[in-house]
Amino acid sequence: MVFIGGIMKKFITSTVIVLTLLLLVTGCNKTKNLTDSEKFKEEYESLNKKDNGEVNYINVKINKENPIVYTTPKEVIDKINNKDLFVVYFGNSKKNENRQIVESLLESAKEKEVDKIYYIDTRKYANDLEDLRSLLKEISGKEDDYTSVPSVIAISKKKIVQYETGIDTDKDIKTYSKNKFNCLFKCLSEESTTCKK
Repeated sequence: MVFIGGIMKKFITSTVIVLTLLLLVTGCNKTKNLTDSEKFKEEYESLNKKDNGEVNYINVKINKENPIVYTTPKEVIDKINNKDLFVVYFGNSKKNENRQIVESLLESAKEKEVDKIYYIDTRKYANDLEDLRSLLKEISGKEDDYTSVPSVIAISKKKIVQYETGIDTDKDIKTYSKNKFNCLFKCLSEESTTCKK
């Protein structure tokens, strides 16, 4: 009887150890499965009130219900070649120029009922942008670097309908950039290739 009790004790202990290891290995330790919108919010807001030794990051507040969809340069090339109608944002959460405009971009998208903004994190794809950069130059007929940050491009039927980049620091940045994005989304909705600001 003592022999059977010892075996049971070892069996129960072994079972508890195996189950604990399984929970740790399979990721049942409360790992988040974030949507693209939530990931974008976390990526930008995680830098609030921080600095990197050279730059104090501007604080941003981003709604978790935003239209951001992470994408790759290859996927954008495919969308262009399919003559899709879409908006792409080239950004980097660690650049204050991007942080200055991102709230205005998302507010304008919400007001204009834009349900998707494709996002290319230029830090992640720094070495993979050349083909996309060349295609954007080709379809625009201009030598602009459309992949510089921050850049927001409205593309329709393999044409650049509207393109916004940079910040005019002599003006109220939030209002100025929001007006630019309102125009961009209006041009996209009209599928116009001759949109006037």
